[in-house]
Amino acid sequence: MVSSIYISSTQPRSGTLVVAIGLMEMLKGHFKNVAYFRPVVDDGSLCPNAQFMIEHFGLDMKYEDAIGYELSHYIEAFSNNQEDLIIDKITAKIEQLHQKFDFVLIEGYAKESFIDILDIDINLKLASALSSAFVSVINAKDKTTSSIQQEYQITNQALAEHSIFHLCSFITRVSDTNLSLGSDAKVYFIAEDSTLDALSISDITQKIPSISTLYATKQSRYRIIKDITIASTNNTHRYLSTLQDSSLVITSSDRVDIVLSTIAIYHSQNHAYISAIVLCGELEEKSKKLLDSLDIPIVILHSVDDILDVMEQLRGIKPSLHHNDKYKVAIAKALFESAGVDIDDILTSIQSKKTDTLTPSMFRYRLIRVSQQNRQTIILPESNDERILLATQQILQRNLADIILLGNPQEVLSKAKALHIDIAKASILDIQTSPHKQKFANKLYELRKHKGITQQQAYELVCKPNYFGVMMVECGLADGMVCGAVYTTADTIRPALQIIGTQDGVDIVSSLFFMGLSSGVVVYADCAIVVDPNPNELATIAISTAKSAKAFGIEPKVAMLSYSSGDSGKGEDVAKVKEALRLVKQKEPNLVIDGPMQYDSAIDKTVASHKMPNSPVAGEANVFIFPDLNSGNNTYKAVQRSTHTTAIGPILQGLKKPVNDLSRGCSVEDIINTVMVTSILAQQKEK
Repeated sequence: MVSSIYISSTQPRSGTLVVAIGLMEMLKGHFKNVAYFRPVVDDGSLCPNAQFMIEHFGLDMKYEDAIGYELSHYIEAFSNNQEDLIIDKITAKIEQLHQKFDFVLIEGYAKESFIDILDIDINLKLASALSSAFVSVINAKDKTTSSIQQEYQITNQALAEHSIFHLCSFITRVSDTNLSLGSDAKVYFIAEDSTLDALSISDITQKIPSISTLYATKQSRYRIIKDITIASTNNTHRYLSTLQDSSLVITSSDRVDIVLSTIAIYHSQNHAYISAIVLCGELEEKSKKLLDSLDIPIVILHSVDDILDVMEQLRGIKPSLHHNDKYKVAIAKALFESAGVDIDDILTSIQSKKTDTLTPSMFRYRLIRVSQQNRQTIILPESNDERILLATQQILQRNLADIILLGNPQEVLSKAKALHIDIAKASILDIQTSPHKQKFANKLYELRKHKGITQQQAYELVCKPNYFGVMMVECGLADGMVCGAVYTTADTIRPALQIIGTQDGVDIVSSLFFMGLSSGVVVYADCAIVVDPNPNELATIAISTAKSAKAFGIEPKVAMLSYSSGDSGKGEDVAKVKEALRLVKQKEPNLVIDGPMQYDSAIDKTVASHKMPNSPVAGEANVFIFPDLNSGNNTYKAVQRSTHTTAIGPILQGLKKPVNDLSRGCSVEDIINTVMVTSILAQQKEK
């Protein structure tokens, strides 16, 4: 049984990291524990690829366990005829990983980096010794079709000579993804994207010790640099006219006029938006005070070195991929996904058994795959929020959903451009000029006139983004809506209840959270909506949550929580849970459910064996129903913040069409996750 994949390229900078990212996401979507390993790394510095993979994917391993030896150690070993010894040591390190992990993804060192020194390809030696499935990567940049074909054939021949299982090949950095190698083998083509080769501000600040950051936001640190401009002219107009988008401007520290004029054009339209300014040389105190007094919207860096020294240092920097660089990471994943990789075929080929545990990575991978397979149209009405724009960029890059933003198109695009956010593929709808406005007002009036609403009040309400967005979902112009980064929960739910309404047979809208615990993904409900449910409402919440869990691949084992387990306690609150349990069993006799029980009895097998030994749920629960909002809301937040658990939600259940709420403290990742869940809920409404 294959338990490792070995990625190897023929040349440096062939895009093996893009392939590694795509394969790692696939593997973590199907195996509980996956490790990453690099047999060879450059001398004298930490391996950026290993750092990225560990940090981005949250791998449960130390950096030193993810690397073999530095290149110089290999050269010394081979020059002393100790080839077998070095191979054995590497094999032993990977075998240690197999003791802890279900699968190991290995990223080899570029073949040409060895051939220049040693007449051997260490990657083939290691892959053969480890019985790894082999993924070859061929760099197509600036190569003819015939040279790519020749390289591909040579690679295949070498693999056959070493009796290595060739899983598939990736031809990377291609200008034409319709390229054909005239072979029946599994070959995937990854397009060239110059953004991944561009320096970012973070590259500069991390790799040039003399450069420090004077003004920047957290997100702006990862802006890319497409051009470098030296602002030495005294003619400010000439300087401004030569600026390009995503430029790095280098100038002397005494040129405060350059900074001021750049800030001025930032606030104007139809001008270039630079990535950063580097002030070179000693910065006078009066200049620093002047800058401190301003609201600086652009990144300003400082170096004590002169302009020529800074330029020389810039020439020696190679771009890196940082795990916090959401823009580049999304591009890398989108490139892999656009290659049309047959994931099921790869998994079948490596013949590995899947784990029964649904880990957070597996769950999120499932969300990604299902969202991409049947893309839905989701409305994000809060286009004035930077997090929404950043999330939109990543959602569109990875084809997770089609997005409609509500707002003035010119203002939204201008803000996105100023923030270096690409939302060109999004639809932007201006409520003020929309032809649907009056029709929506009439519909809302008909729906709510029995509650005393007037035509004018209905019109005023549909002019609000939250009402307008819900009306678009109700009228079939969108499949779902995600709101709440700015609006309150009440402002998100109210229009959904008034316009969309509840499902047949459901008398209450409730919420759930998918909680990514280390032991697997579980479901909490209700943690956001119903303050103090009565027994009938609590039963409805339990049934709705169990159905929602099943819809997302979680076979529900439902625990009705209380402050006592079994018959150990009495009281009004315990009686409520017991009555709710009775109602659930009456309505859904096949549902695996039990209670009342304390949280530790529900999740811990040892505790459950003492407190509720005969329960079909205790110790194995994956759906937790809280008796009231106070306990539910505090528990999910305590678990989320104390254990750094991913919490996806609140997801609203019970509505006829999907509208979901965000926390006003949500992250970009929270928005993306909620959009994917909303998309999947919309798919289920289609069935």
